[in-house]
Amino acid sequence: MFRLIVATSDTALAARLIGPLEGVAAVIRSAPQTAALLELCRKAAPDLVLIDADPVDGFGNLLGEAM
Repeated sequence: MFRLIVATSDTALAARLIGPLEGVAAVIRSAPQTAALLELCRKAAPDLVLIDADPVDGFGNLLGEAM
């Protein structure tokens, strides 16, 4: 089973992503703005991380630290 992290504050988007993945992937939801997201990624060792962020406004310091 795949491990996915869906980082979004949009609950409707998260539901549309998570629903079809039932039985195929273990999905963890997280807010994209939290510094805890980086730690969650380290602990969960996901196969895929989907981040709902606006590139025009910037991805914040979290992604900079992850790189």
